[in-house]
Amino acid sequence: ASEMVFVVPKVEKASDNSVDLGGKSICITGKLDIYKNRDELVKDIEEHGGKVVSGVTKKTDYLLTNDSASGSSKAKKAAELNIPIVSEAEFRKMIGIN
Repeated sequence: ASEMVFVVPKVEKASDNSVDLGGKSICITGKLDIYKNRDELVKDIEEHGGKVVSGVTKKTDYLLTNDSASGSSKAKKAAELNIPIVSEAEFRKMIGIN
């Protein structure tokens, strides 16, 4: 009897609700609560196809901060430009990590 071999295709996405950031620009500001350091956060952003930018411009897609009320210059600029401000937790939901 011949053995049956199942080929399981390698799936790149973590799960169906995992979002591909598709080149979205994300600026990080303020202290981190969930990630140990920025490198870890940057790695998650880049692994999901996003890119980290150092400042907020009209080309920035998200400002990631845990303190949206900080009144930092980046938060003010994001508000002025109607750029969505997301927390670490919201960002993790976006990429399918809870």
